[in-house]
Amino acid sequence: MQPEQKLIERTREAIIETFGSLNDLDPELANTIANVFYHYFALTEESLGAISLDPSIDQDRIVKDYVFAPKFIEDLRRAKSETHPSFHKMLSDFVLSILKYHIDNAENKSPVRLKMERFLNRHKVKEIAGLIEKLRIS
Repeated sequence: MQPEQKLIERTREAIIETFGSLNDLDPELANTIANVFYHYFALTEESLGAISLDPSIDQDRIVKDYVFAPKFIEDLRRAKSETHPSFHKMLSDFVLSILKYHIDNAENKSPVRLKMERFLNRHKVKEIAGLIEKLRIS
């Protein structure tokens, strides 16, 4: 099996084990979670082969995102059943602000401010578009 395919398979297995399906999440957030896990395993699993990460990606950030992503998603899923859909959308956007757009001090910013910063930071995003589809998680 090719190193890239090993990495895809390891990422897929870890996401299923950690979250089950990601179908209940906004597609953009689901793809971000896939990227968090993919980058983490590319960084930490030497046995998967030599997958080179973009050198501009902050390796400490990869590990932090990997550790906190499950907690964010657990809270987001709990909130979905307990809150209004508009509040759930705001929480989903907040998680994206942290995991995808790496906005500092997101917890101290208003939803409008976060939306503006996500727009301004969109060119800095280091994600693989469509990764969630490539992982074939149902």
